[in-house]
Amino acid sequence: MNRAARENAAAAGKAETVRKGAEGAEKTRSAPGASALPLRGDALAEHLVRAAAGAARAELERGTPPRDCARAFLIVLGTTLDPSSALRKHPLVFPLVGTIETEEEARSRSSAAAGATLRGRGDLLQHFAVAAALTAAAGEAPAWAASLQKETIDATLKDGGNGTGFSFADLAADRAGIELAGRLLALAAAPPPRGREEVERTLDRLARDFRGSDYLPDPAGYLRDPTESLGWKDFLARFGSLTDSRFTERIRSIREEVLRSPGFSTLR
Repeated sequence: MNRAARENAAAAGKAETVRKGAEGAEKTRSAPGASALPLRGDALAEHLVRAAAGAARAELERGTPPRDCARAFLIVLGTTLDPSSALRKHPLVFPLVGTIETEEEARSRSSAAAGATLRGRGDLLQHFAVAAALTAAAGEAPAWAASLQKETIDATLKDGGNGTGFSFADLAADRAGIELAGRLLALAAAPPPRGREEVERTLDRLARDFRGSDYLPDPAGYLRDPTESLGWKDFLARFGSLTDSRFTERIRSIREEVLRSPGFSTLR
């Protein structure tokens, strides 16, 4: 077994443990007689992220390597907060995430996360979480390529009357998930004991006070922009291509805006 396969096997095993730990926290919160009111929207998503971070932090305390804990946390975000379960079937990550839950567990997980949002939108939460998980499983470049492919497909479908168009708001959410994952994994890769200390600090903070709005700018500005949700023909007329400087400059600006969000100020 090569190194990548060993790392993926280790991450899959720890992701299953983290998923079960987060699931246990959710069952405790929602048990009969619990004082907490039912959560919805952004509050539900934030609770689930915090539960996953807490479970990953517990794995770190048990002696699991920091990188495995970080990857497990990110993969669990994707599987927990993707209502379509598309991540489990994605060719980049199916060998990894397809083993961490049964179909029955997937249905239960989907039910527990129903109604969760980021900035009031379920689709932005899905983009954020899936991009983070793809980064953990395959790297930042493949995750970003998958994000662009998704928007290209949506734009092409819109030309045929069925798609939502090319969305820069969606790409901002993708970028936020990729940046969160990339920074957490970079911290985990630091030489010991610094790597463990940095991951411990970050997971503690995420478990304590994660707020989705701290990582994704308000999408209202994108929605008011006339270039939002273009069909593919209109996209090409406006931006030329995915490699044209007009498009790459727009993406650079989006990344900079994402990184100005307060959540990234402590992820160095």
